[in-house]
Amino acid sequence: MRWGEICIIGKYLLRVHVLVFYATLFFLAVGTVHAQAPEHTQGWTKYGFGLTFIPQGEERQLSDQAGQTYRLIQSAQLVDLSLQGSYRFNRRATLHLELGTNHHLRQTWVKQTTGSLTKVRLESAHQSSWWSSGRLVVQQEKTGRIRPQWSLTVRYPWVVKVHAGFSLIGDPVVLTGALHYEMLPVEGLQSVSVQCGVGLVANESVSLILSAQHSLPLQAVRPPGSMVSLGVTYYGGKLNERELSVQNVLEAVGGQVYTGMRTQVYVKNMDLP
Repeated sequence: MRWGEICIIGKYLLRVHVLVFYATLFFLAVGTVHAQAPEHTQGWTKYGFGLTFIPQGEERQLSDQAGQTYRLIQSAQLVDLSLQGSYRFNRRATLHLELGTNHHLRQTWVKQTTGSLTKVRLESAHQSSWWSSGRLVVQQEKTGRIRPQWSLTVRYPWVVKVHAGFSLIGDPVVLTGALHYEMLPVEGLQSVSVQCGVGLVANESVSLILSAQHSLPLQAVRPPGSMVSLGVTYYGGKLNERELSVQNVLEAVGGQVYTGMRTQVYVKNMDLP
């Protein structure tokens, strides 16, 4: 069996495993649907860590200048680790801070066969970098069932994001919509994206959310992209002070499709006045 076939089978098995995992949580949660989890009106601090893993791979048949064909196999893993902290001043304003590092691991196999002789060349590369970000979120009190929200994010290496959105709150379903503007001051690039989602507060311990986003660059340097994600969040403790979030992401950019998973763990301190 060829390496490319093994990679394809492995990716499909991973997707089936993830779908079964989410389907099991969904039916367990929906089986005990009742009122939404209580909303905390006081301030709090929240800290935790996040992990994002996105595998990539492709196999192509190419030819060199002499007309000899060879097989090019590329495998890559994107890993992002972050420490996160939040401080909620009151019901309207929350500050989020993050410090993280991302790693790009890439391996390339070049396999060329000439008669009965097969040559295989392996190349490996590793790139890493550090980043930090701060995000201020401001939301209004509910006007009927609608809650508007705005946020400003500043990230280093320099990225500035402005967000305007709303939540249409029901019981147990919540609908969300948002408009994002992103600017990279150093590169002079800008983009606009639209996001929508639907969430289900299944019970006091489990909530699910499905969201979709489409990004449109304002310059022709980068291609447009789309992303769909399905996430599950589990709350523990008497005041929901412990939180575990798992998200499966499917992203398409410039004809390339990527799938990955994000995991976040938080602990809240609810003792603030």
